Amino acid sequence: MANQISDAEVAKQCRALLEKAKGGAATVPLNSPIGQAINKAKVRGHLVTNENIVATIDIPGNVITLIHADDADAGSKAKKTQPKSTPKVDRHRHTYCPPRFYKDIIDMYNLPEPIDLLFVGPTGCGKTTFAKWLGDQLGRPVYLIRGSEELTKDELWGGKTVEIDEASQQNHIVYKDGVVVRAMLEGLDENGEEVGPPAILFVDEFAAIRSEVGLHFNHLAGCDDVRRTITLDDGRTITSHSGFRIIFAGNTKGRGAADLAQMAYTAQSQALDISTLDRLIVVEFGYDKRAEKAIMQQKTGDDRITEKVLQIRDQIRSHIKQGALSTPFSTRTIVNIARQYLAVNKLEKALYYACMTRLLPEEKVKYNEVCHTILAVDILKKFEDSSGDYDYM
Repeated sequence: MANQISDAEVAKQCRALLEKAKGGAATVPLNSPIGQAINKAKVRGHLVTNENIVATIDIPGNVITLIHADDADAGSKAKKTQPKSTPKVDRHRHTYCPPRFYKDIIDMYNLPEPIDLLFVGPTGCGKTTFAKWLGDQLGRPVYLIRGSEELTKDELWGGKTVEIDEASQQNHIVYKDGVVVRAMLEGLDENGEEVGPPAILFVDEFAAIRSEVGLHFNHLAGCDDVRRTITLDDGRTITSHSGFRIIFAGNTKGRGAADLAQMAYTAQSQALDISTLDRLIVVEFGYDKRAEKAIMQQKTGDDRITEKVLQIRDQIRSHIKQGALSTPFSTRTIVNIARQYLAVNKLEKALYYACMTRLLPEEKVKYNEVCHTILAVDILKKFEDSSGDYDYM
């Protein structure tokens, strides 16, 4: 069992692994006895403070990477006799944990056929973050559209606009391509030849785009040709890069919110066009508990704090599913709690700033009850103004 391995034995094995790596990085399986021991924040803290060894957890890869903090040879006798220094650990960033199906998406994108996706999941679960990460992994630029921003037809597809010629200072009417057209043409030269990587067009909150504005999307998503085409209002026919792909995203499976629990986690009440849905591969996202735990562990470095936050998370989400609360407790909320904890160094204060200040009055009471049960602290009594010295409008 991992808890039977002493800190001294863990340190000894880590030193041996780094000596074998000859100054490079060493890895251990996360599910091995030593890996399970290093997975505890207390043990990682001991390694940093006493051994000058930094351990980085890669949850998707199921490994832990060990490096010497100053890139020196951890096996040299001279280094062992020197006093240990504690390196600065950047807790303002955390390792991204892609969803378990990420390899399937990459495989789909490596096919020549134009497969388009619909990312479905509650607000703050990482759909946009994954799309950007996917673009980085594939070396493709990502163009982002948010349906809630009420984009015009010209902004999406293009239209006439007035530009000032710098030389003559005269106004000229020009046709400017919209963001969708720019994404389609990414990686093409002026002759339409493929000279660079194609783009991914990420259309968030697609159901919020007015039908008369997004009318070309059905055609693009339904196109069977490797290079898709649309005809614009100015008569031009645009042909895309063969690798151009579209990701639509929403909070439900395109049919709008179906119950109270979905209403709490969705900004989407409208339903998608059924003909569009029929053309898409649906990929379902949820709040990744593995990632949320890793975020708290990496940012706080404290397993006890992590466990308390996860207990609060589970109870709050249970209340949301029962319809007793309406404000989402998302993965983004977990990140905000961790960030606030780094700033104020007190969990109850971090919860107040990251959660309670954005709640409806009746929700604050329910949150406070949960936090009081788990932390034995009345957060509202401790931090809410009860003096009457302020008027809140």
